Amino acid sequence: MWYKQIKAFAEHFKVLVFDIRGHGETSKNMPIDVPEYTFDLAADDIKQLMQHLGIKKAHFCGVSFGTMILQRFLTKYPSMVKSLIFGGLITKYSLIHRLLIHLGDKILMKIMSKDTFYKLCAYLFMPKKRHAAARKLFIRESKKVSSDAFIKWWKAVRREKIFELLPSNITIPTLVLMGSEDYVFLKSSRLIHQKFKNVTYVMIEKCGHVCSLEKHKIFNEHCIRFIQGIKDKLQVQNHAVNE
Repeated sequence: MWYKQIKAFAEHFKVLVFDIRGHGETSKNMPIDVPEYTFDLAADDIKQLMQHLGIKKAHFCGVSFGTMILQRFLTKYPSMVKSLIFGGLITKYSLIHRLLIHLGDKILMKIMSKDTFYKLCAYLFMPKKRHAAARKLFIRESKKVSSDAFIKWWKAVRREKIFELLPSNITIPTLVLMGSEDYVFLKSSRLIHQKFKNVTYVMIEKCGHVCSLEKHKIFNEHCIRFIQGIKDKLQVQNHAVNE
């Protein structure tokens, strides 16, 4: 899902892309797994990976479901976060979100296969013709996730209140990138200002939920400029201290 970012980001930064539990190489190389997935577990996995690689602090970028994981990571390990980039941000569940979760839990999950359910979500999140390429990739990649992993993550999403658990007055530099046609999450994404005080909020026109794929050049430019701006500020501060 990050193939349109890796090369662009690697020209400026050291880049680490990891697969969460049940996805990609992780699913192939973790024969011993846990019976239940939680966002706490996902946050701990990131921490352990960073410690294993000797990374004390990093800039983080997550899209959609990844923004939920990063919010939990921030709650647990704020000292390891230099900055945050949220694409297709998911915050507090609105009434509509909870109705969709309830519908999926009580009806759709019982009559649909995992792949059919993912396809339905893809069309819900990215309904327009110009969203087709991102929608196709989303559907294709979802087929690589096992049914067991999907059910575990679905249960985690169903019971979670990620945004509500965040502390207030978070001052970590944060960039939010939202598609103007992200009909499911756009309105609730503005709640970010309730918790974060150092936020740059960017609307990408004629774009759906997965803005990192649909408008990858614009997405990449904003991300690179944002992180470079933070690095420049730190260099100025360090220079002032040294003087």
